[in-house]
Parts: sequence; structure tokens; C-alpha cells
Amino acid sequence: MEQLFPPELLTQGRAEKIEYFEKCKVAHPKLGESYRSLSEAIESTKSGKVITLLGPTGVGKTTILQRLMNESVKTFDPAANPGQMPVVMVEAVKASGDFKWKDYYIRLLAELY
Repeated sequence: MEQLFPPELLTQGRAEKIEYFEKCKVAHPKLGESYRSLSEAIESTKSGKVITLLGPTGVGKTTILQRLMNESVKTFDPAANPGQMPVVMVEAVKASGDFKWKDYYIRLLAELY
């Protein structure tokens, strides 16, 4: 059977074990498929279009977007695309009460600047 954690973890204390597993991430079975679908959507979308990735907490939206951002930055040529940005990521802050669209747009504009 494949061991999915470092063997030395077995000899460490409770606090170290808890810290290790709190940092663990397990990929959802559909994560790769979702990444490919989003990549294809971006590649086939005309300039100026907006693609939104939505889903419940903990399903991998941020993971997919971070991976996409890393790949996009590697292949993006700013000299060939002046004034363009390959990816912009803005997370909606958890609101207590009504969602504040003004705050969201201020964060979006800050990322675009």
C-alpha cells in the first residue's frame, strides 16, 4: 500500500501530526476536469469576455485559479500584448449582512491597477 505521508510523522508528537494534517489538501476527483474545462473556455473565448468560476466553499475554486494564474503568467508575453492582463483574481469577502458591491469593485480595480 502506498504511504501518503512522510514516515517520520509517525514518530512525532500529537501537535506536529495535527499541524501536518491541517495543512493537507486532497484534490477533488473532478478538480483536473474542472481545470481543463476552464482552460478550454478561456482559450476559446473572445477578447473582452468575462468568465466566472462559482461554487461552494472548499471545492477547489482558489486552487484551480492559482494553478491557472501560474500557467498563464508563464506563457503570457506582455510585449506582444501591451495593456492586457492574462488573469485577474478577486475573491468576494465574506460579508456580515449584505454583500458590498462597492467594496468588491474597489478590490477589482486595485487588482487591475
